[in-house]
Amino acid sequence: MQKLLAVLMVTLLFAACTGEKGGNDGISFDTREDYEKALASGKPTIVEFSATWCTICLRMAPVVEKMKAKYSDRVNIVILNFDKEKALVKKYGIRGTPTFVLLNSKGEVVGGAVGYIPEDRFEEMILELLEK
Repeated sequence: MQKLLAVLMVTLLFAACTGEKGGNDGISFDTREDYEKALASGKPTIVEFSATWCTICLRMAPVVEKMKAKYSDRVNIVILNFDKEKALVKKYGIRGTPTFVLLNSKGEVVGGAVGYIPEDRFEEMILELLEK
């Protein structure tokens, strides 16, 4: 019985860490294709590297989604899975989550931020990006 419980616990823990569980994990990831379309759009882009196991990422998810909806006509906000986009993690030198990479309309890195960002500061960051 103890072995069965141990196997069940490990299975549940693995599913929680990999995002392979039923229901909404709180983060809606975009695809590599979404990222490429964003860069090709000619609009500034914010790329967030996030993960389902990251508690700060989960706290940021509603803020990011709200700003994504509010500014989608002027700024692309793309949320990429840190664990699945290893080539982009390496390209941008990402070391932790959440990391936000700010790209101008030409796709050049013009700024960034790491960790929790309050909603008002996140919005200021978007407005500053629009000025660049």
